[in-house]
Amino acid sequence: MKRMVWVLALASGCVELDPEYVPEEPGPPPQMMRTKTMAGELPVVGIDSDRAGGLWIAYEKQKGGYYVNDEIILAHVDAHGAKVAEFKLSDTYAEVLGIAFDGQAVWVNYRSATVSGGIAMPYVRAIDVTSGLETARYEVEMDISDLEVDDARHELLLSSEHEGVIALDLATGTETWRMPGAQSAIALTDDGKLWLASRFWAVLELRDAQKNPIATYTEDVTDDHHVSSYRLFLAWDPTRHQVIASAENQISWLAIRGEAP
Repeated sequence: MKRMVWVLALASGCVELDPEYVPEEPGPPPQMMRTKTMAGELPVVGIDSDRAGGLWIAYEKQKGGYYVNDEIILAHVDAHGAKVAEFKLSDTYAEVLGIAFDGQAVWVNYRSATVSGGIAMPYVRAIDVTSGLETARYEVEMDISDLEVDDARHELLLSSEHEGVIALDLATGTETWRMPGAQSAIALTDDGKLWLASRFWAVLELRDAQKNPIATYTEDVTDDHHVSSYRLFLAWDPTRHQVIASAENQISWLAIRGEAP
């Protein structure tokens, strides 16, 4: 079966939650609390902040047979969940996992794209948000599961399930550094801190700008399931100073419990 990736918006899909809301679940309470949620129509395969309180979101839906082209629709939703822009792309033999917004383009991760001869050639490409045209494309390693952009260093960060975090120069695609690890998703804060989602447990790790561990927090976004099965994605909302996480068709804004949201 082929896959069709949709990026859609729900005009009334945002729900504000009481900042002191505590989810009922057995065992120790999570250290992260949800302050806002958005329900998607389909399973999410990529999110990123638009840097103004809104989001770029990718949904997935299978379409037709194996030889039917994928359709990818990139849509921008504002802080209220209303759709303000949309782009439809046409691609073949690809699975999309992870997107990132650099202020001018949305980077899309093609995890298992196949070219002639049946050779898998994973790559990322940038789609200009004004024209909808491709402006850059770089081949990447296997098993990339999420993307992020570092504005300060002009780098594209790749979250690899087995190789940790890999940084590429945005202008050339040349690797600049890598950090060992095994996480499923990443998000970068305004001051260069890095959030990492564990591949196997319902925890988020925070590292400083020098990539040194600061803290590890439990969270309930994946309801204790392995996040690799849930395709967890992270983003950072600079307007709320909160982590955004998606699992299945739910998107949640997370704050550290005890801190002002």
